[in-house]
Amino acid sequence: MTTKHFNYFDDYQSLILECPKCNWRGRFDEGSVEHYSDLMDCTCPECDVFVSPMLAVVLFPTLEELRANACN
Repeated sequence: MTTKHFNYFDDYQSLILECPKCNWRGRFDEGSVEHYSDLMDCTCPECDVFVSPMLAVVLFPTLEELRANACN
C-alpha cells in the first residue's frame, strides 16, 4: 500500500480514500487527521491506532505557492 501525497492546493478533499486493511472508505476529513508544522496526514479511523495505515499526506503550502494561488 502506498500513501497518497498531495500539495495543499490539490483537490484532496473530495477524493475517496480506502483502507487496505479494513476497506473503510471516506474523504480525508472523515479519517483520523493529524496536523503538524509542515503537513497534515490522514490514517484509517476504523483500524487500531497503533497499526492504522497512513492513507494520505498533505503538504502545507510554501510562501511562493500561497502567492501563486492568491489570485485563484
